Amino acid sequence: MLTMDELRADVDAGVVDTVVMAITDMQGRLQGKRLDAGAFVREIAEHGAEGCHYLLAVDIDMNTLPGFAMSGWDSGYGDFVFRPDLATLRRCTWLEGTVMVQADLTWHDGTLVAQAPRSILKAQLAKLEERGWSAKIGSSGSNGTIALSIYTNDIGTIAYSLKGLRARATYAVQIRNGTCSSVGTIVARPPSVVSSPTGTVAQTDNLLPWLTTKIWAAARKSSFIVRVVNGTSIRCGAFTFKHATRITVPGLGIDLPIVRGPSGYPLCRVAMYLASVAQPRKPGVT
Repeated sequence: MLTMDELRADVDAGVVDTVVMAITDMQGRLQGKRLDAGAFVREIAEHGAEGCHYLLAVDIDMNTLPGFAMSGWDSGYGDFVFRPDLATLRRCTWLEGTVMVQADLTWHDGTLVAQAPRSILKAQLAKLEERGWSAKIGSSGSNGTIALSIYTNDIGTIAYSLKGLRARATYAVQIRNGTCSSVGTIVARPPSVVSSPTGTVAQTDNLLPWLTTKIWAAARKSSFIVRVVNGTSIRCGAFTFKHATRITVPGLGIDLPIVRGPSGYPLCRVAMYLASVAQPRKPGVT
């Protein structure tokens, strides 16, 4: 994210020359204006800018549609006001010299345009707050999976099967203590991955001991996530774990339950794990 003071400094230094001020339309797309960054910091950030009503009254191909009370030929397709939400100000790392800010739509008297998607969301969030609730958003496996394997010799692998990424883009990989809504600190940085022309990644990378020891320590925490990041394109997921509960070696007639061992002599007819090297989410290792 970016503050207005940081934006002013970047504009003065010539680092930023364009501000994209965007709304979300009825199809979930960004629509709006490309603005001179100097004009934005001097005037528009405080007073807003105008945009045509038709932006909320078009089909997927941007054809204007009849039958809307708020917009139409009979009313002359007037304007509403783009009010920038400065808390959403951020750099567009994929566009040189450009930042983006989301905007609320208001009428000229300052009231929100009720039909705008951001206005609808604000109203729903307000109803949740009245009940003392809050809304959280998380990603699902629909964008793929990442499988992490670490072995007793401290060698490991990380396997990617991802889709829906930017095409031909380099994504940094981060292993973190935290959650996808509160990302915490980075504990390890596996090698970056590069997406295909169709925005997919399908590869397996080896992990050396200097990385796996850090990851293994993080896996014992209550929150343990992986993020792949390219600018504002981010995928995040929490790791889940399968825990060993029995050890079986049919050829040797071994079929034993796994228990945590005491500090003294081992128990009989069980497989024990040591507290000094734990399975993830378990106080020891098998």
